[in-house]
Amino acid sequence: MSTSPLVTVICSCYNHSEYVLKSLDAVTNQTYPNVELIVVDDCSTDNSIEIIENWTRNKPKVLFIKNSKNLGLTRSFNHAMKSASGKYFMDLAADDILLPNCIETLVKSFEKNLDLAMVYSNAETINEKDEVKETFFNKAQTAKIKTAIQDNFYQNILANSIYMCSVSALYNRNIFDTLNGYDEGLYFEDFDYWLRISRKHPVEFIDIILVQKRFLENSMGNGFFVKSEHTHKLHTSFYIILKKAYSMNVKKSEYVALLQRIYKQTRWAIKTINVKYLFLYFVLFTQTLCKLISVKKE
Repeated sequence: MSTSPLVTVICSCYNHSEYVLKSLDAVTNQTYPNVELIVVDDCSTDNSIEIIENWTRNKPKVLFIKNSKNLGLTRSFNHAMKSASGKYFMDLAADDILLPNCIETLVKSFEKNLDLAMVYSNAETINEKDEVKETFFNKAQTAKIKTAIQDNFYQNILANSIYMCSVSALYNRNIFDTLNGYDEGLYFEDFDYWLRISRKHPVEFIDIILVQKRFLENSMGNGFFVKSEHTHKLHTSFYIILKKAYSMNVKKSEYVALLQRIYKQTRWAIKTINVKYLFLYFVLFTQTLCKLISVKKE
C-alpha cells in the first residue's frame, strides 16, 4: 500500500469531446503513485459522455459522474467532491493537460509545509492543435508572484489576477471543507476561492512548468470582450466577489486594491455595454472610497 497521501483529481467536462481523452490519459500517466480520478460530465450536448464511458470501461477505480442536468461548474464540482477521498485535490478542466511529474512535484512542496492551503506552478499555453504558444508566467512575472506572496497575496490578487494560474493548483482538502467549498452562486470558481484561502492561509508558488493550459476561442475569459449572456454571468459573479471582498477588507491598502479591481471591471462593463454593472460598479467604487477614507492608517 502506498504511503504517499492520496490526491484526488476532479476532471470537469462540458462539451470537451475533442480533448477529454488527452486530459484523462495525462492523469493516469502521472509519476505520482496515489491518485484518485473522478470525471464529471455536466450534461454535455456533444459525444463527450460516450467517449468517457468507453475510456472508463476497463478502469473500475475511476468514478464517472454524469449529471442529469447542467449544474454549472461550481455546483457540479462541489457535488463531485462529496465522493472524493484525497488529502489534496486538483480542479482539472477536460481540455487541459497535466505533465507527467505535475502531482508528484506539487505534493513534495505541500508536504514540506502542511499549513499551506494551496501550491501552484507555472504552466504553458497550448492551442486547439496542442501547439505550445508561450509560458504562462515569464521571469519578470514569477519574480512579482514571489513578492506578492511574501507581501499580501490576498491584496495583490484582489487588485490584479496576473498572479493566478488556477489550472496548476493543488489544494488542501481540509481547508476546502472548512470554507464550505466553492460558492455555488458564482459562474466560475477560482478568483473567489483564491481570495478566501489567501485571506487566512499561506500559499506557495513553484516556478516549474507542470501543466498545459489550453486556450480556445470559446474560453470563458474571452467573454469579457463581447456582449452576451455569458458576459453578463461573468459580470454578475465578479460583482458578487468584489462585494464579498469589500466585507473581508480591513486595511487601507486592501481597499485601494479593491478600488483598482473595480476600476478594471468598470472598463470591461463599458467595453461590453453593460449599463447595469457599470452603475453597480460605480456605487461599489463610491462605497469603497468612503470606507478607505474612514479607515485608520496602517
